[in-house]
Amino acid sequence: MKSGERRVKSLKRTIDLQDRDMGKKQHLDILRLVCLAVLILLLSTAFIGAVQGADDDDDDDEVTYNDFTLGIGDRIDISNYRAELIEIQSVKDGIAVLQVSRTGGGLDEQRAFLENRANNFAGGAEKGGITLTVVDILDDESARVRIEYQESLGTPSRRASDRPVSSGDKPALTVQKSFDKSEMSVGDEVKVTVTIMNKGTGKAQNIKLDDAPPLPEFSYVAGYPPKIKDTLDPGQSDSAVYMMNA
Repeated sequence: MKSGERRVKSLKRTIDLQDRDMGKKQHLDILRLVCLAVLILLLSTAFIGAVQGADDDDDDDEVTYNDFTLGIGDRIDISNYRAELIEIQSVKDGIAVLQVSRTGGGLDEQRAFLENRANNFAGGAEKGGITLTVVDILDDESARVRIEYQESLGTPSRRASDRPVSSGDKPALTVQKSFDKSEMSVGDEVKVTVTIMNKGTGKAQNIKLDDAPPLPEFSYVAGYPPKIKDTLDPGQSDSAVYMMNA
């Protein structure tokens, strides 16, 4: 009887030890799983941060553009780049001249631009520089210019010309009126010629001719009121002719 009890106690002790060992093993397995989960979480967080950082870098490198209307001497500034409109060589052929430079050196170039032809500087917008395009030549003193750039360069702005206005670049109009007859009789027709000439060095614009009507004894036959071009370049002239009946 005693021998049987000892066997039962021994067996029970063995089972208790096995249960204790199994519990320790399960605890270690759970601990390993927790550590593995924490490691995976840390790696995932680091990976997401790296991806977001790469996305931020990509956003900074995104190429965008702005259009500006420039007059002669006006310029576009962005970061350390400057693009100044020097002159309009030809409205008809679509040619404008720009001076492009970078503060600190490395770029200082005057280039003739064909309308709607992109011009790259310092590698162009795709490589961290700038791309300029004259998209529209408005007249002989202004043009619309597009600048393409990476957003990391900042925001471009327009700067008005700081050149002093030359006193010589002004129009000077003269008006002459002539008649084809110095003496007239009742019923005679006379031809009147009005000539306007720009003797200045600047372009004359918005010209309006105010020709006073003759005496009430005269009647108009044709061509009145006289019509003159509303724009005259330096040295250019225009004439109008009308007929009167005495």
